[in-house]
Amino acid sequence: MPADALLLIEVADSSLAWDRNVKIPMYGALAWIESWLVDIEHRTFTVFRVRDPKVPVFGRGPRGSRQPGQLPDIAIRAWKICFRR
Repeated sequence: MPADALLLIEVADSSLAWDRNVKIPMYGALAWIESWLVDIEHRTFTVFRVRDPKVPVFGRGPRGSRQPGQLPDIAIRAWKICFRR
């Protein structure tokens, strides 16, 4: 349930179009505050927030830390977690 989680991370390997066009908007409609879409193939991630789940909060980027909107005191290095070699 959205009230039970502060961040949802969707990891896409072969399902990127489905995840971006169907699942992310569905999460927004269900009132998930924030969702991240990790694109394994292109080694990027995109952040979406509930105000408009079809519009990324910021562009895709392979590196750098991000602060989840509901957890401003922490920084997550998603690229390091998802793209280890």
